[in-house]
Amino acid sequence: GPELVLYVAMHMPTSRRHPFLRETTVCDILAKTVSLWVNDGDRMRFFTEKLNIPLKWVHGCRAIWHKYRHEHEPEFEAYMAAEAYAEAFEVFSQHLGPKLFLRECNHICDAFVPFPCGGLKSKVDALEQHRGALLKRQQQELSRYSFFIQLVASGSRGESGEMSFDRLMQTFSAKLQALPSSDPSQVARQVAIMSKMCTVYAESLRYKAEEPAKSAEERIHERIVAARVPHMTPEAAITQIQDAASLLTTLTK
Repeated sequence: GPELVLYVAMHMPTSRRHPFLRETTVCDILAKTVSLWVNDGDRMRFFTEKLNIPLKWVHGCRAIWHKYRHEHEPEFEAYMAAEAYAEAFEVFSQHLGPKLFLRECNHICDAFVPFPCGGLKSKVDALEQHRGALLKRQQQELSRYSFFIQLVASGSRGESGEMSFDRLMQTFSAKLQALPSSDPSQVARQVAIMSKMCTVYAESLRYKAEEPAKSAEERIHERIVAARVPHMTPEAAITQIQDAASLLTTLTK
């Protein structure tokens, strides 16, 4: 096994000229022997507790192993354990997020009844704890998931807490140009997810109880803004315009 050579590598001297020599050597050994220990919890504990190898190094090698085997769930968990949060988010964005969204949320039509989206929520909550370590475009995408989960989990119809109409529309109106464009299928998945989120919110907006505090002019404005969201489906946008027109008719009577 790699224990002896790792022990030697962990005691290599470093210098100002080569400050990362020990880390580079240990990680190289871990990467070359990963198949021997990646599924062996006792061995990994020996690495970290007896040899004092940092957890980041061990889990970073695990993540790369799972990446090339297309094992996205353990890859995500390994990146999170390695505190490589931006890399973990990419796994979520490209694989786990769309898969969980389609499985748990694709049949939702409105936000009248609370719906937990448990698997998706657990991933989003884990990433939210490290939002500051994410890139700006990753934070924007995470916000879309977070808002949607809050909306359907509370059955709020966009009415409670921070669920303001303006804030949700600003979130859903975010442009997708900042996403990696090298994979058209990934961009298409993101557009489809955003379109579904917009449709659910729009349907909730249509049938929510009329708020006495809001004038007809305010409700007309909300529906026009919703219709103009870039990722709203044409059918949902037309429905919003029709609702706005109906409200406008009541003002002219």
